[in-house]
Amino acid sequence: MADAIIIETYGECVRGNAAPGTRFAFVTHNKKDFSAENGNQKLPHPDIASYFSRIKSLYFINPAEALRRVEPSLVTDIMLEESWTQKPRSLSEMIAAEDLLFHIGPRVVQKLVHHQRKHLGNRHRARSGPCRAWNSISWLRRQSAFER
Repeated sequence: MADAIIIETYGECVRGNAAPGTRFAFVTHNKKDFSAENGNQKLPHPDIASYFSRIKSLYFINPAEALRRVEPSLVTDIMLEESWTQKPRSLSEMIAAEDLLFHIGPRVVQKLVHHQRKHLGNRHRARSGPCRAWNSISWLRRQSAFER
């Protein structure tokens, strides 16, 4: 009964007097009640298929697919943020980095910041294009050797 109320309410919204250009999307995990029984589950059940079209009213069984259709760049950014991992540093690496940062001059830190901006650029460019990999600790050591 609740599923019938949900889809009928959606159908009324789609058929209603919406402003021109208004688009609708029905997103559900309930493939058993809303999707085609024998066939592609990404298609709506034949009894409710009249509520959907390619342009005004879309049917999805996966929220990611719905977001990808509505705003592809948003999904790409979210996927990058969620899939990014950083290898944990060992205690000896962290102590070495801390020691180096406490014993170098401010000029070297300025060079590091400049180096990061120059080679990594803004966040979008670093993600979308090839990014020059470098180890900041070894780079700082080389720079601090020149400062001495």
